[in-house]
Amino acid sequence: MNTGIRSTIEVNDFSITPTTELLEEMKSTFIRNVQHELRTPVAIILGYAELLQSDQMGPISSNQAQATITIARQARNLNTLIERITTLLSVQAHQMLSHPFSLIDIIDIVIEEHLAQANQNGLSLSAEISPDIPFILGDQDYLRQAMSCLVENALKFSIENGHVSIKAEADEARIHITIDDDGVGIEAEQLPQVFNPFYQVDGSVTRSYGGLGLGLALTKAVIEAHGGQIEVESKLSQGSRFSITLPVYHIPLESDQTLVAPVKTNRILIVDDEEYVLFTLKEGLQKLPNCEVFTASKGSEALEHFKHQPFDLLITDYKMPGMDGLTLATQIRHMYPHTGIVIVTAYGDNLLLKQEVEAANIRCILDKPVKLSDIRNVTLEALAKPGQDN
Repeated sequence: MNTGIRSTIEVNDFSITPTTELLEEMKSTFIRNVQHELRTPVAIILGYAELLQSDQMGPISSNQAQATITIARQARNLNTLIERITTLLSVQAHQMLSHPFSLIDIIDIVIEEHLAQANQNGLSLSAEISPDIPFILGDQDYLRQAMSCLVENALKFSIENGHVSIKAEADEARIHITIDDDGVGIEAEQLPQVFNPFYQVDGSVTRSYGGLGLGLALTKAVIEAHGGQIEVESKLSQGSRFSITLPVYHIPLESDQTLVAPVKTNRILIVDDEEYVLFTLKEGLQKLPNCEVFTASKGSEALEHFKHQPFDLLITDYKMPGMDGLTLATQIRHMYPHTGIVIVTAYGDNLLLKQEVEAANIRCILDKPVKLSDIRNVTLEALAKPGQDN
């Protein structure tokens, strides 16, 4: 029996052996399609759930409120799964940004993201971070996801009244990070497999802990893509320690930059070909103080809006028929150099798109599904600091 894997595509009587470039392009296309086709419906579900929770569509009963909480929670879980699958594929396809950033900021974000979960489960979560940790070079979002997976994993397998701690320090060449828990631990013979994709310590249908088994595989891929290493030590009933080392990056000192005085501005244009997304974003933003929100369903309509009046902030979807969001943003940048621009997309992990966004001097990319809290925060920041994209 032939157990080899063929990389030849057979069509009728013809055989085509795909090149490495073709396979990489197929992988990239698959990643982009997965992101868009899965993230868009999740964004709509989350948007409506958050609108219902905020009473912006009228009062709801306590049972209905509980139902919307469940819908939103499960939609976020689904979004996390989509994010991890696409991140793992993107790292394997070498689609990563490379910029200097602060690891301290990453750990602060991860702690904030998981503190409520820890408290709710009767666990403590703490961090001991050396204040002189230098910057590292890489993809800030991917490393945040990796750290989040480790903390989430530690909390999941902690015992009652357990404790999870993060420590970080650095020497001249490496940053050393440890994530410790006093949870259930892992058997010695299973330790070599924990970083394999879809591996579960308890893979039975009756296992006590949920999850697809992607978190640690994603973490290892991201850490190694940053030139680092990850190891695990564990004993049953005594907890686990995950140890990470990452290379440091020393940023040359830069001269002080003169800050532009903030100017209060409030005119916003949202562009998206999905009616539901337009409705959700408009409802979420128009109640911000002194904000006047306009909408357009396509790029040409948005350009007509700008011909009649300037806007302080443009929030546009990336993938739209006729004119995509990046083309629209580029034209608006030439017309009004000081207009803040935010692109919303399911392709946030696409390296080429990130580079094009940076080249076009666009404020930021928001990944679908966008939380109303995130879009509000970005909007408030843009209105407080106009003309400071990137």
